[in-house]
Amino acid sequence: MKGTLIRVGIVGLVLVVGLVAARAIIQARPEAVQRPPDDSGVLVEVAEVRRLPRRIDIEAQGTVLPAQRVVVQPQVSGRIAFVMPQLAPGTLLREGDVIFAIEDADFKLAVARATASVAEAAAQLELEQGRGRVAEREWELFQDELDVEQMEASLALREPQLRSRLSAVHTARAALARARLDLERTVVRSPFNAVVLSETIEVGQTVTPQSQAVTLAGTDAFWVRAAVRTDELEQLRVPGFHGDVEGSRALVRLDPETDYVLPGRIVRLLGDLDTAGRMARVLVEVDDPLGLERGTGGAAGRGLLLLDSYVDLLLEGGAVRDLFEVPRDWLQEGGHLWLYSGEQLERRPVDVAWRFEDSVCIDTGLADGELVVTSRIATPIEGMKLRLGADAPPVIAAEFLSAASRWDVSAWGAVPTGVAP
Repeated sequence: MKGTLIRVGIVGLVLVVGLVAARAIIQARPEAVQRPPDDSGVLVEVAEVRRLPRRIDIEAQGTVLPAQRVVVQPQVSGRIAFVMPQLAPGTLLREGDVIFAIEDADFKLAVARATASVAEAAAQLELEQGRGRVAEREWELFQDELDVEQMEASLALREPQLRSRLSAVHTARAALARARLDLERTVVRSPFNAVVLSETIEVGQTVTPQSQAVTLAGTDAFWVRAAVRTDELEQLRVPGFHGDVEGSRALVRLDPETDYVLPGRIVRLLGDLDTAGRMARVLVEVDDPLGLERGTGGAAGRGLLLLDSYVDLLLEGGAVRDLFEVPRDWLQEGGHLWLYSGEQLERRPVDVAWRFEDSVCIDTGLADGELVVTSRIATPIEGMKLRLGADAPPVIAAEFLSAASRWDVSAWGAVPTGVAP
């Protein structure tokens, strides 16, 4: 009994001590200090916009085509006696190079026969001229005794016979000219500077004017068929479509991994749309695409503009305009920008004049010196308070534009001052 009372007393003592300690801890806790909410604004970064001269150049893609393409067919029939030894697809030809020749023995005999016919016709003409002179003297002597009404003077003077012999001479000379022309046509030459696309001839093969012997593509110039949006045509100068104007200059990039480009110029607008993308198509002419005249060719490592290649193009815009250019990701959905205006966030609708791959050009809606918010705000609300992080002046918006997609326009020569390439 006594032990039970001791245990109860110990438990009670522990409870009392715990209650006292808990009360002391509660009384000793620090008091929470209430502070007013932070109203300094959201920290943002900004960029200053400026209106600068900008030419609206058009980037496009296209396929390389031959500007001249011809299927060489012989103009006379015969057996091939000679073929250029190096004739094969890819062979380069200069204008006038002999491609192949047809046996000419029969054609030389034809020239000889025609020459003899001309000599025979000329001799008959001389005889007839002599007969005419005799008839003229007889007419003068006996015209008083002849019945003029019963006889015409032209018949008496053998004028029809003379005209017949003269016509025979002309016919013989024409036959000789045709025979010489056929003999000349036994040698088939390249009509222009060209590259061989295909050939189907061998020595000993018989050919006719219907035989498709060799297919050539001119090397003085190639065309690039470029696809552009129909609304982009107004930014370009296209001969015919815009009247009698010189076409816009163009740059053709052979390899996106290199900066080497070839200059060209728009020559015409095709009359139909691309069946796949429903886009307009223009032809850009590039002179000396293989570097043969410049002497740069493949040996110099400058690249070749090969037929059927898929290339990138930059087409020069027709006019320079003063525009604001900013990175494309600054433009919000709905066509507006977030501006820093008097330490507050302002939603500003803008008029986009042109859209590039990485940037947009704005015509109206901004003023020089205004600050565009470049930071991402989780929940932007117009009128919310903003603050700038540093005292340094804001950067210019143009510094945010990527130079990775810029073209080397030095092939065009001098670029107008202040015009972004």
